[in-house]
Amino acid sequence: MTRRSKLRASVAIGAIFLFLISTGLIFWSRDYSKLSITVPLFIFTMMAVRRLKKPQSRLSFNNRLTLFWYVCVFFSLLLIIRLFNIQVVNSARYERRANEQANRINEVVGRRGKIFDSKDRVLAYDENEYDFIINPRIIIKSEKAVEALMEIDKRYQKLLINPSKREIEKLSQAKRGAGYKVVARNMSEETRDAILDHLRKNKIYVGSAIQLKEKTKRNYNDRSLESILGLVAQTKNSEGKRVGIFGVEREYENYLKGRHVKRRSLFTNARDMKLPTSADHLEISANGRDLHLTIDSFLQYILTEEVKRKYDETEAEEAVGIIMDPNSGKILATTAFSRRKGSLRNPIIQNQYEPGSTFKPIIVGAALEDGDITPRDTFDVGDGRLKKYNHTIRESSRHTRGVLTLSEVLEKSSNIGMVHISDKMEDKKFEEYLRKYGLGEQTGVDLPGEVSPYLPPSRRWDGLKKNTMSFGQGIVMTPLQLATAFSAVVNGGKLYKPYVVEKITDENGVVLRRNIPEVREQVISPEVSAQLREILRKVVAEGTGKGGRVEGYDVGGKTGTAQISGPGGYLRGQYLASFVGFLPADNPEYVILTMFKKPQAKIYYNRFGGVVAAPVFSKVANRIINYKEMKPEEVKILDEQTYRGRESEYQPLVEIPDLKGKSVREAMRILSGLDIDIEVEGRGVIKNQLPKKGTSLDNIRKVKLYLE
Repeated sequence: MTRRSKLRASVAIGAIFLFLISTGLIFWSRDYSKLSITVPLFIFTMMAVRRLKKPQSRLSFNNRLTLFWYVCVFFSLLLIIRLFNIQVVNSARYERRANEQANRINEVVGRRGKIFDSKDRVLAYDENEYDFIINPRIIIKSEKAVEALMEIDKRYQKLLINPSKREIEKLSQAKRGAGYKVVARNMSEETRDAILDHLRKNKIYVGSAIQLKEKTKRNYNDRSLESILGLVAQTKNSEGKRVGIFGVEREYENYLKGRHVKRRSLFTNARDMKLPTSADHLEISANGRDLHLTIDSFLQYILTEEVKRKYDETEAEEAVGIIMDPNSGKILATTAFSRRKGSLRNPIIQNQYEPGSTFKPIIVGAALEDGDITPRDTFDVGDGRLKKYNHTIRESSRHTRGVLTLSEVLEKSSNIGMVHISDKMEDKKFEEYLRKYGLGEQTGVDLPGEVSPYLPPSRRWDGLKKNTMSFGQGIVMTPLQLATAFSAVVNGGKLYKPYVVEKITDENGVVLRRNIPEVREQVISPEVSAQLREILRKVVAEGTGKGGRVEGYDVGGKTGTAQISGPGGYLRGQYLASFVGFLPADNPEYVILTMFKKPQAKIYYNRFGGVVAAPVFSKVANRIINYKEMKPEEVKILDEQTYRGRESEYQPLVEIPDLKGKSVREAMRILSGLDIDIEVEGRGVIKNQLPKKGTSLDNIRKVKLYLE
């Protein structure tokens, strides 16, 4: 075999061997597009081998033309096969690849919705913060980068942590934890932009050596509203996402949270110009919805400041304040203070108390509505002690003695008077009215975690249960439940569902949902409610609530001083001092509740609601009047009213009536509501009276009755 033959055989065998190997690899990898190159290359090689048969000679013109033709055929075949492969064999694959290159799918995480007050002041919002991260092992190689870091630290007053070259060298030599190091945390967006600008001027760019990690922070503008607003944080079940953990942040999580949305963007070949698509106009915002609360920030400020001042002054264990609109159920302001720190409880809906005497108007309203008593009834409290079922019930004041009118029962906060009133009501009716006031279930407020009041069924009551509940013992409720029930007493008898979120909007202000006032029950009639408003006005004007007076304006309310119960019974010397009031007295627009648990008494009287809580109401009410620019005539002092009972009308007396032949009880009922003393001599029925019947009541301060 000649040398030329051996060469030709070797080349042919090598070409065949390479063709088989490359073809096998192509089929194994399933990348069939490479056949368009392999096949023509093999054919061209074999043609070249054939040319090796002839001796090398100077190429003639025909030979050169033939060679040129072979080259053209080769590239034409290569192009045809390649196009066939792209357009037919692998068309779906290349179409998919083209779409991937031209279309970019980005996951967009929307911001959490904002929270506003009733005047559109921002209470909570998201803000971006940044961590400055470096790779010490890369940074140390650039003297310019190290100097830039030290310059940034100097300019921003020690913003960075360990920015010196020595510290960076030490970090770069560490075996562990030297990959990346956070040198500044929680930078604002303005600081980040300034730092980036400084780095660009020094031709240092964010990349593997320097990184700025973005994170989101939730900001709250009023920490006194923490129990209402709540907090956001990562939890075990939130998969690394921030979620609301209490307050409206939790209750309205599905509205507030920013959604994770995948969006498609179409770019030009250069990938630097986004082309508009029809889908762009159909995208739904990934941002969360905004909440607009019923809270008035200025009322919140007033309430918080006044409650905090008294809380500090009395060194109370806890303090709570609420302002409500009694005609809608809107919560306008809340505040709470406690010596126990770090709790995520919301005291207005989760702390329970025995309400004490602030509960008495609720029972009086039920008894009036049920027809068990009338405004003219009187109640004999004797010497201030009443023994029932081997238990002695006492008046809280030594001055509460003798026969009291219904108004005086509340004005003097008589416990025994309330016992007499409750005795006139059947147990089932008593329980029924309490449940109508909403005291058998949660209020339904749009806040998470509300606890239910404690109201045992009447079938389980002992002989004293109804009596003690009538003056606020043996029943527990939250401050909001008490404020809601009291609102029904003074607003015309309607029990409203309280709420704190007025409406929900998108980022453009379009209202998506609106909460409207919801009447849950008509508990008492408007006439009975009017009677109670007048009595409660007298409580502030003449009774235990004098500390709640607002000079020049007419307000109403009720004091409460409740003993605090413990594991072994009521705690000696430990009280809940409270006051629930309203203004204006004739047409209430605001109900204000203040409570102070265990105020530390400097003097004996400092434990009473009239001394501790009522003055706070007075100051808050006075500031509301000034804030709302309410004129005196809007909260005018009421004249004597006409009381309307369930079955008859009662006109105020202008002269002494004929009392002869009547019992003392009947006489006291007739004379109830008059600011006169009654002196009784003898036993039996009335035989004579002084002054005589028909005498004008003007300047009469005493009536003497002779019995026989």
